Amino acid sequence: MRIGISSPDFSLIDFEEILEKISKHFDRWEVVAEGKHYLWDIKEKFLEITSSYNIVFSVHAPLSDINIASLNPRMRDESIQQINETIKISSQLGMNMVTMHPGHLSPLGVLVPEKVKELNKNSVKKISETAEEYGVTIALENMPNQRITTCHSLSELLEISDSNVELC
Repeated sequence: MRIGISSPDFSLIDFEEILEKISKHFDRWEVVAEGKHYLWDIKEKFLEITSSYNIVFSVHAPLSDINIASLNPRMRDESIQQINETIKISSQLGMNMVTMHPGHLSPLGVLVPEKVKELNKNSVKKISETAEEYGVTIALENMPNQRITTCHSLSELLEISDSNVELC
């Protein structure tokens, strides 16, 4: 059995330093692609050092400032773009699984949850098309039951999911 780990906190630590620590205890690592682990910034280092470790890598798309269900179309488009760029670089780095969060409710979004659900679904479809193009599987993650989060249950995930999307 393979045991893996993921934590946004790791993205505050130099990639090579945390990789060394993780490799002593785990054989899978879901790299959170932000902070010091923004994949475009560590691409060369990743390619240089990861082959000497017996670890299977996957990616968690950026979390900070991302909302694929934003009512603001420019913010939503940028969020989709950030995830699509993560898919592209993940493919280049040989990682074929990218976990992502569904969109969340903004202060106005709380008042129009059906609209947010529709935007979530449309955004997931666009992202899944990019994933399919690059040979990457998207895993849509369920969220804790909080006022601003969506997709707390399997049925909610299924409502916005696409045929090319896995659930986690």
